[in-house]
Amino acid sequence: MNDSADLERPDSLQFSPPATPRQTGTTIARWSQRWLLRSLLLYLVLFMLPMMVGVLAGFLMAPWEMEAVRQHMQSGGKPDEAPKSALDPIVSTITKAIEAYEEASKQAVLWVGPKLLSIEESKIPYQPTGSGDTMANYLEAAIRAVIALVLALVWSLIFRARPVSFPSRATVHWMLRWFLFFVMVPMYGFAKLIPQQFPEPGLQRLLLTWEESSPMGVLWRFMGLSPAYTVFSGACEVLGGVLLVWRRTTMLGALVVLSVMTNVLALNLCYDVPVKLHSAHYLVFALILIAPDARRLWRFFIRNQPTEAREFRPFLGSRWLDRAATVFKLLFLGWVVYLEIHSGRATLQSRAERQAPGLLHGIHDVQSVEVSGQTPDDAKSELQSWKTVVFDSKDFVQIQSQALGFTMRRLAWDEGKQELKAYRMGKDATPEPEWTLGVTKTEDGQLLLQGEVGGKPHKISLKKRDLSQTTLRRHPFRWICEIPFNR
Repeated sequence: MNDSADLERPDSLQFSPPATPRQTGTTIARWSQRWLLRSLLLYLVLFMLPMMVGVLAGFLMAPWEMEAVRQHMQSGGKPDEAPKSALDPIVSTITKAIEAYEEASKQAVLWVGPKLLSIEESKIPYQPTGSGDTMANYLEAAIRAVIALVLALVWSLIFRARPVSFPSRATVHWMLRWFLFFVMVPMYGFAKLIPQQFPEPGLQRLLLTWEESSPMGVLWRFMGLSPAYTVFSGACEVLGGVLLVWRRTTMLGALVVLSVMTNVLALNLCYDVPVKLHSAHYLVFALILIAPDARRLWRFFIRNQPTEAREFRPFLGSRWLDRAATVFKLLFLGWVVYLEIHSGRATLQSRAERQAPGLLHGIHDVQSVEVSGQTPDDAKSELQSWKTVVFDSKDFVQIQSQALGFTMRRLAWDEGKQELKAYRMGKDATPEPEWTLGVTKTEDGQLLLQGEVGGKPHKISLKKRDLSQTTLRRHPFRWICEIPFNR
């Protein structure tokens, strides 16, 4: 066998000199980087996929089908008897898959917390509370991270020195773009663009002092008091999300989302809004989308040097397929906008329908409470300690009294009889009304509530506040301001 034959041997059969310490260190560093990159990709998929599938399932129901379900529920119908969508089999399958995933996450959390971390199960309340920063949420994130690290280790051991393939990175990059689109546009953007997330403060909220308010409540009220600012912030979120749909505008969209989410995360941290974990994830996702262009941004903005343009090749292998994808994206965006406008209008309409009737709606100060047949030795009734009565919702009444502060009663209003029935809530709830009072409006505009309570006739006189004359509502916008008005 000649020497040239040795040169043609496969690499696996060739002998190589032993690696030097420097080569070994470089190999380990490169292997570690690829392992961490694979871990990151897997964690992103584990975090994003269930939420993306759930949001997509929501777009399979047409607006008229959603309206039929809403009317069914408002009429007191049972959820199981609600009208079905034409795509209900698909939606049901997706829903069951998500429920199975959530149940598996729950069992993992309830096992890992007590068994491995010695956290009492009672300190891991696993029920929806409106908070995204529960102990269960943090444990879920930690479990996803561990699963991603283990799967990435297996992945790296199988493929060893191979770098992470371009299709893997491109797929996760695509998922990141669309995930942030769903977060920025349907989930949060349109909820502000059509003011739903931050409604105008309820009447009872206006009676709370600064001392009685929570930081989150202050944030919700100052956003709700300025619909213009709420719409502006929603428009920024929608703009950033829409720009992520196309590759050529992804960097610009990610920069917009980064700016928006930096402000959102700061508000969540500073006002103790329990969505810190999720908003931090969204900010990091925007940074990941910006990362491929970090060197170009550094050269352009910091070094003040020209930078090369990015070349965009056909993503699907053909310009015609890319153009078809563009048409599909435009149609899908139109469908999302249509659904969100319809859903937003339905939400505002439902909110208006839940408002208290015009005769009652408002903040009423108690002028007098008269009890017939009461002697000086009789104990005063609870109604005699009333200070303020708030009718904001048609289903509830809020009462501020000297003895108990604010209390709430479930309300039933009979328009024909002009009669109010109030029921206790919570542990003291009973099927019988606590009191029944007829309502009449006097010539001077006051409300007169009359009825028998505790076996004795009561007559309560209420005077409605003119909220349009309060400082908060009558203060005008001014371009020219000689003296600041800061109270």
